[in-house]
Amino acid sequence: LLIFCAAMLALEGLIELGENLANASFGVPLGLILGGVGLTAYVCYKTPVTAKAHLGPFAAIGLAGVLVALPWGLMVLDALQADFVTTLLHEEVVERTHTASEINAAPVFYYFAVLPFMCAPWGLLLPLHASKHFWRGGGQAYHYHLLTGWISVFLFSLIAGKETKYILPALPSLLLALGYPLAVMERWLAEDPDGGPSGWERTWLRRWTQCIPLVFAAAAVAGCAYALFSDFRPSFKIQALLLAVFTLGSGYVAWRSRKVRMIAILALTLAVVMGATLFRNNYFTGERSGRAIAEQCGALLESGHKVEAFFPRFYPNFAFYVGHEMGVEVDFAAIREKLGRGEPYYIVLRREAYDDLMLADFETPPKVLMGPETPRELFLIGNAPLPGEARAR
Repeated sequence: LLIFCAAMLALEGLIELGENLANASFGVPLGLILGGVGLTAYVCYKTPVTAKAHLGPFAAIGLAGVLVALPWGLMVLDALQADFVTTLLHEEVVERTHTASEINAAPVFYYFAVLPFMCAPWGLLLPLHASKHFWRGGGQAYHYHLLTGWISVFLFSLIAGKETKYILPALPSLLLALGYPLAVMERWLAEDPDGGPSGWERTWLRRWTQCIPLVFAAAAVAGCAYALFSDFRPSFKIQALLLAVFTLGSGYVAWRSRKVRMIAILALTLAVVMGATLFRNNYFTGERSGRAIAEQCGALLESGHKVEAFFPRFYPNFAFYVGHEMGVEVDFAAIREKLGRGEPYYIVLRREAYDDLMLADFETPPKVLMGPETPRELFLIGNAPLPGEARAR
């Protein structure tokens, strides 16, 4: 797989170097496509005759999926036009395979380092996938999910651009493959303390069941203290206190009782996830929420003014509070031209885009009407003050 992927990426690089071949590729990863077609043909050739009977239903399912997605794809193509879609795919997909941007550059081992913490506490058991004991005892489903998950991680690691969200499709397979070790551990804890796996697997499982309750209990105490002594609403402080008490109780049960330890760890995990969710819900309020700017944009749109976004349209919470269809403009020259007109024009953009825009010379510099707000530092700027009849309530 390493040789195959390296060869396909090298082929794509050669195609990019050749101007004629690059134009002929129409902005798609031709090297990877040719390699995929060749590999598929080889697999089909080597597949036994008895197994080829499954290829028909497999192809039918794939065709059905394409037909379901086809109307959506045609509508997107009609709305955005082919040139925009081709450019988007080339910049966001093809180039990411061999060239990383500043925000998603990472070493080849990046996913192997972050996966245990992305799926914690269960992700801390991922090293058990390397166990010969579980490989021999697991069935076909265990082998399938383990290989599917780790091959996906391996292939994504060969791509230059890396972000945690890119690897999300591999998580179901990786976590499903943990089902067998967890089932073995549950039986071992509840029924046969002297049985179960031996060697390093037993030590790993034992330390995991001992450390998780302590870590989660400490996190609950720290989170509760932070909530009680910070400027949060009283309701959230009460919720944090109740969750801390529940977490400490579940941690005590997990530490003392072997038979219900797995259930107690599950309860601990749910409590910590709920606490983190409540924290985010109460933290991103006021100037950290972006709601004020979004509602102001909605009021301007409702009164008939021209309002566009450089990027925030794609934030679901921002779009929710705007409540109207909002145009997008990502061309600095077009933004400067619209700001220079006589008619009122407003645009929302992030700090870095605002700084780049203000490098240009304006006869009348645009006014910062709101912001910066949210951790993304959103600004609302315009060439006219906010009209009194279009101010958000």
